[in-house]
Amino acid sequence: MFISERGNGKSTMINALLGYEVLRTDITECTAVATALVYSPHPFLRAYGKATATHLPITEESNLSKTELRDCIARWTTHDQDRFANDLNLVVIGWPSPMLRSRLCLIDAPALDADKVLGFGGASISDALLPLCDLIVFLVNIDKAVSKFNFDYLKERRQRLLSKRIIFAVNKIDQVIDSKIHSACDAFKGHLTELLYDAEILPVSALAGVKSLRVNRPTGGSQLSIPPTLRVLEKDDVKVFSGDSSYREALHRLSNLDSLRKRIMENIN
Repeated sequence: MFISERGNGKSTMINALLGYEVLRTDITECTAVATALVYSPHPFLRAYGKATATHLPITEESNLSKTELRDCIARWTTHDQDRFANDLNLVVIGWPSPMLRSRLCLIDAPALDADKVLGFGGASISDALLPLCDLIVFLVNIDKAVSKFNFDYLKERRQRLLSKRIIFAVNKIDQVIDSKIHSACDAFKGHLTELLYDAEILPVSALAGVKSLRVNRPTGGSQLSIPPTLRVLEKDDVKVFSGDSSYREALHRLSNLDSLRKRIMENIN
C-alpha cells in the first residue's frame, strides 16, 4: 500500500512503476477512494460501496480500450462530492502490467490528510487497510520530508507500522540538486531513527519515471531538449547526458524506480 500526504506523488509513482499512466494525477485532484490494482490481461474496473449487502460491485466496466478505461478510472477514483453520495469503499482495477503478474496488488490509498479536501480522514482508511498489507511504501516530498505531519503520523502509529515491512521513498528528487538530495535523506533518516524506525530510504522521482514513458528514443544527431520541470537536469545535464546515454535512459536513471521496484518485489516474495 502506498501512503503519503496529499500531492506527494503516490498516483504518479504507481503509474511509473506500472509502465503506463493509469491513474489520474492532476495537481488539483485527490485520490478519493482506496484503489487496488491487480493483474488482468483485459482491463476492467469494479467499484464497491460500503453499504452493499453482498460482495458484488455496484458497477463494473470492462471491454474498454486502455484510454477509455483510464477515463473511467478518473471518474470513479478522484474527488467528486456528488459521486460520493454512493459512499464508495473500494475501486479495483485490472491492468495488464508485467509487475502485477506475480499476484501483486498495489493499493493507492487516499492521502493521509485527505480530510482537508474530502471531508473525511484518509488516515482512517489507511488504518483499516493496514492489517491486510504485507508492505507499506511511505512516500514523502523531498522539500518537506521532515514535516510535523509526518512526524506525528509516524509517532502515533509506530507500533502498528513497525509490525509491517516499510520502504520510505523520498520523492521529487528531480526538483533539487544532488547535494540537497543527500542532506534531505540524511535529515529524514535522523527523523526516523528518533522514532525508532530502522528502514531503508530510497530517493526517487516519479515524474522522471512517467516522463521516460512518454519519450521516444531520439534519433542520431538530434538535440536533446530538457523539460523545465526537471530542474536537476538543467543544472547537471553534463553528468546526466554523458557518453551515449539517451534522453529516455537519463530520465529512467534519475527516477531510481528500478531500485524501488526491486525492493517491493523482494519484500513480497
